Amino acid sequence: LRLLVSDVIERIEVALRASLSNVLAIKYGIVWYSKKEPFSKAWNIKNKKGVTPSMFFSSEVNKIINNRHCEDFIKHYINYYSEPKTPPSWMILECLSLGSCTTAFRHLESVNDKKAICKIFNEHPSVIGSWLDSLRYTRNLCAHHSRLWNRWFVVEPIHSRSFGNIKTTERSFHQQAIILYKLNQSLSPDS
Repeated sequence: LRLLVSDVIERIEVALRASLSNVLAIKYGIVWYSKKEPFSKAWNIKNKKGVTPSMFFSSEVNKIINNRHCEDFIKHYINYYSEPKTPPSWMILECLSLGSCTTAFRHLESVNDKKAICKIFNEHPSVIGSWLDSLRYTRNLCAHHSRLWNRWFVVEPIHSRSFGNIKTTERSFHQQAIILYKLNQSLSPDS
């Protein structure tokens, strides 16, 4: 079950990265992730530990760039290109975690940007944001070989109209399976 769930989450994650990169790079430039313009004011508000989402995101990007064991395409960019100083978003997003991508998505200022990103999922941005948080938790369970079936899920997603008459047990794997099904259907209907 974990392998099947991981496979679907991987497809969703790749689609999210591609959509984030495509939509935001066209509007804000290829290093949009290093600019203030796309993000809301909450992007720079400190939490109880004194860290802002932008600081966390920047530290993740810096880890990717400064890691001597980084991906070959990152090394190539750093060795052969001087402008812009950091690699384009499509390179960086390929190395970031689902959690980091979700954090960037959640803190975008423009609802229109979020809608454009969510167009591939055929859902409203608030629903996708909720589902991504939920799937991030589910993905971590899979990655750590935890049980999925007959478990109470900590992060409860928004119930979408697209569920139709399907009744779900709150915070159950059934709810996660429906989300996975709905997102996978929008990405690859024949799968």
